[in-house]
Amino acid sequence: MGQIANGFLRWVKPSYDEVSLLLMSATSVALLVVDSGLRHQIAGLFAEPGKPGPGYFLMWAAVIVGGLGLSVFHAFSSRPKTPLEKTWMGAFAMATNGIAGVACGMELFDEQWHGWSLFPLWNIISGVVLLYLMALAPQDAVIDDNAAMPEIVLGITVLSCIFAYCQYSAHMSWALTFSVCVAYSTSLDQPVRKILRVMKDGNKAEATPTDRNLRRVQRRK
Repeated sequence: MGQIANGFLRWVKPSYDEVSLLLMSATSVALLVVDSGLRHQIAGLFAEPGKPGPGYFLMWAAVIVGGLGLSVFHAFSSRPKTPLEKTWMGAFAMATNGIAGVACGMELFDEQWHGWSLFPLWNIISGVVLLYLMALAPQDAVIDDNAAMPEIVLGITVLSCIFAYCQYSAHMSWALTFSVCVAYSTSLDQPVRKILRVMKDGNKAEATPTDRNLRRVQRRK
């Protein structure tokens, strides 16, 4: 049971590579474009009394927009990340998980516990794990591996289906949609990509003739 649990944790632990950061960026942009409620809440940060104010908002906006831009750039670039860029991207991932967890958690706080309540908890745990990783080694919190185009296409395709279901079929709020999509991006997309790699490697192995088959072909010739 211990080995099964460890294997499961290795598969679903938060992953902050280029694909997962790109998916979080895509979710943020898509929600901002299609959800008027989110845009209204952001605009309210400048107008409603008692709010932290535009300075506080602009500080977080710099973290999010800068990290989002770097995440999109590096997903399609082979240029190595600088230590500052990796720290900025890690801060973006941490802020994204934190916002998703807190916003969705506050929305579900007064409601009865149900399956969707797992996602904000998941977001918060992922953010805490990233904070721990950044405290130990900030430059290692974001993985250096370059994203492969098939993995980007697969991730965007699955994320688009999840986003469409949450937003248009289940009619979820922006907070719950954001929470679900961020949870997939950080923890579930990596196992899906691993399964794709295993299937791809298995197909290659089956398609490769053995040495014995090669000898038989040569004798026939």
